[in-house]
Amino acid sequence: MTEAISNVALIEDLIAARNAGDLERMAGLSSPDLLWHYRFGAPALRGDYPGLLDGAARFQHLVFNLMGDGTARLKPRSITAVGATLVVCHVRIDFTIEGRDHGVEAALLFRVEDGLVAEAWDFPDAVDEAIAEAAGAAVRALEEHSPPG
Repeated sequence: MTEAISNVALIEDLIAARNAGDLERMAGLSSPDLLWHYRFGAPALRGDYPGLLDGAARFQHLVFNLMGDGTARLKPRSITAVGATLVVCHVRIDFTIEGRDHGVEAALLFRVEDGLVAEAWDFPDAVDEAIAEAAGAAVRALEEHSPPG
């Protein structure tokens, strides 16, 4: 199996683990130093999320559990390897907020190092007002329930 095919399979496995809520499996597919970048879309979520458990897992928790009522699912539309270390993934993220269905298209760019996801960039398409408001509420809820640092 070539590196490109292996990297595509890695991302397919990562998405399946995310959709299953299997953080242990996600950890096995990702570097412990994973850096997740989110620069566009919902303003409350913008930033860098360093570390798998501290950063990326926090971002995933915000988006998939708090913001999306636990209903969010990634639906890959295409996954393409670019060279030996990059994978581009077009996904649709569907979730429910207060009983209404929402969805957003996104491009995800993954950098693979030593067979693990080392870095990811998340580029959502237009985010509607309900999604932006839910993101803000999710961030506030998490901050209210986090122990002082």
